[in-house]
Amino acid sequence: MASATEYSLKYINLYPKTEKELRAKLMEKHYGEEEIEKTITYLKRKNYVNDELYCELYINSQLIKKGKPLYAVKQKLLQKWVDKTLVNKSLAQYKDEIDDWVSQTIEKLIQQRKKKGLEWFEIIQKLMMRGYSLELIKKVLNKREE
Repeated sequence: MASATEYSLKYINLYPKTEKELRAKLMEKHYGEEEIEKTITYLKRKNYVNDELYCELYINSQLIKKGKPLYAVKQKLLQKWVDKTLVNKSLAQYKDEIDDWVSQTIEKLIQQRKKKGLEWFEIIQKLMMRGYSLELIKKVLNKREE
């Protein structure tokens, strides 16, 4: 059996992982608690496992670049065992960018739905089903009217 460090490096090489995701995987592979601690300490020291950086990159990728709803991105990070205060801190750091990108995404989706001939109620309903808050949708609609 490979050492926990060797296994971890292969595992995180595919996709970055949070500390708790990695810890759970190593426990699943039946590595000892002491070996897991040493491995995670080593990887954190080398910055191969960094929940704060992971959170920022995930927000940038999913929310800002792909336009996924804020609620969905936040929930996914929490599912990946990222500390809630760290998630909120990272989201606060990108608040202006997030607001701009979410507004742009909602605007694009509204335009697409309008081209399909949907009524406003249906458009708002579909946006809410995708995870966008009514407050954000109203904000975008109010900007359109100005």
